[in-house]
Amino acid sequence: MELGVVFGKLLVAFLLIINPFSALSIYLVLTQNHSTKEKRSIARTAALAVFIVIIVFALSGGILLKVLGI
Repeated sequence: MELGVVFGKLLVAFLLIINPFSALSIYLVLTQNHSTKEKRSIARTAALAVFIVIIVFALSGGILLKVLGI
């Protein structure tokens, strides 16, 4: 398979898992009373947390599925 096709499938999978459109509406409601600087800090923290969770499950997902017998 071409690299572009693999990248496209991966991008679509991440968009479906993360669902940025729903997350954006929640973020906007929760940060409406914060300053711009605080909003940026919250966004960075949230992005880092999501990145870490995705990496952990990407690396350990196969093992977890085996343990659960799936």
